[in-house]
Amino acid sequence: LNEFFVFYVAEQKGFFKEEGLNVTLFEVGQTAATNALVSNNLDFSSFLAPGLMAKISGAEVKVIMVIGKNENFLYSNFSSIKDLKGKKIANGCVPCTSTISISNLLKNEGMNISDVRMVTITDMNDRIKAFKSGAIDAVVASSLAFKPNETSMRIFLSKNSTAPLAAAIVTTDKFINEHPDIVMKFTTSMA
Repeated sequence: LNEFFVFYVAEQKGFFKEEGLNVTLFEVGQTAATNALVSNNLDFSSFLAPGLMAKISGAEVKVIMVIGKNENFLYSNFSSIKDLKGKKIANGCVPCTSTISISNLLKNEGMNISDVRMVTITDMNDRIKAFKSGAIDAVVASSLAFKPNETSMRIFLSKNSTAPLAAAIVTTDKFINEHPDIVMKFTTSMA
């Protein structure tokens, strides 16, 4: 779910309904979503980079909200840190803040970073897919990467993050001009 997850949380918590909105969420690829947005077949998109590229290419779109991600959680299906010995941990970058945090976490358990196999997978979506497929044993990801109880272990690593932005709300100038009330309600739902 990743960059879509915040939208599902807003839906599940009833934030859209609180604003009087009837929102239908569905997942499509970045290109398809941006093309549908630009051709007025979609009201909002969550993809920041394609939205910006469309704007640079002359499309009349606006980024109306940016949603950051904080990749400071370690997830696994083991019951203890010691169970990670010899296992693969996927991170977005090595070294980075979360690598240092993992090293400190291991030290607290009498281990060190050489006791695990750090794997760099820059895209969080790809890291999560690798984790879910069993290709890796633990993953560093955002606080919204997994549903509650979807993994056995969830450990907060650090308040500092070097992670990029996760998602955005992108819409067209036309939609903003024709439906400013909906735009305001939608962004309020996500705030």
